[in-house]
Amino acid sequence: MRPALNLDGYRDTKVNFKFPELKSIDGKIYTTDSLTNKITFINFWFEGCPPCIAEFDALNDLYQKYGSHKDFQFLSFTFETKEDALRISEKHHLNFPIICVEKENIHKLIFNLGFPTTMVINRQGQITFIICGGFAEKEKAKEVVDTIYAKEIDRQLFTN
Repeated sequence: MRPALNLDGYRDTKVNFKFPELKSIDGKIYTTDSLTNKITFINFWFEGCPPCIAEFDALNDLYQKYGSHKDFQFLSFTFETKEDALRISEKHHLNFPIICVEKENIHKLIFNLGFPTTMVINRQGQITFIICGGFAEKEKAKEVVDTIYAKEIDRQLFTN
């Protein structure tokens, strides 16, 4: 797993995260404007990625922990078809929003990094944290989510 890249303090490297109007598999519409005034946690995954699947339980817990906070939102992106995403969501009991994006577009959104890729977007819509890669073991994946990801969300939600 690659180390986390925390971009706070590096004004020149902050990138606005942008995407066209997209619909989650449950029908909710998201736009780049949806990112404004919220801390947004975004996870990119696909079914054939063992580290992506290993994170699912821990990501569900993370969504459960922060999902009701008024200044937080959780999005996940996959290049799976809507039908496959629904099947995967049911199989793994995923509670968080899932947005299906064409494969070539998802690679643009993650700057051609690998999977899983996780980002935290600040209230101004800028990427301030990005990490790529993960562990295929659920216990190790949970440790990353519970420590690194939760710590970053806490830092942005409660200290800014």
